[in-house]
Amino acid sequence: MFKCSRCGCKESTATCRAQLDMQEDAASLLCSECDPKVGVWHRRFAKLPFDGPHVLNKHGPLPEKYRHK
Repeated sequence: MFKCSRCGCKESTATCRAQLDMQEDAASLLCSECDPKVGVWHRRFAKLPFDGPHVLNKHGPLPEKYRHK
């Protein structure tokens, strides 16, 4: 799970292109709706704000530069 850099929602790396962006060392991660290559929310779960801090046990390991601050 990660926080979208544009809209601030909670998104899963399995439902968008974040895994590809992380491999390419992208400066920011975008949800499926904000990503211009996708442009649509996937509807696997409700679009909600990522309002809490990144919790390793809850959200899984992410590279330090992508962790919610």
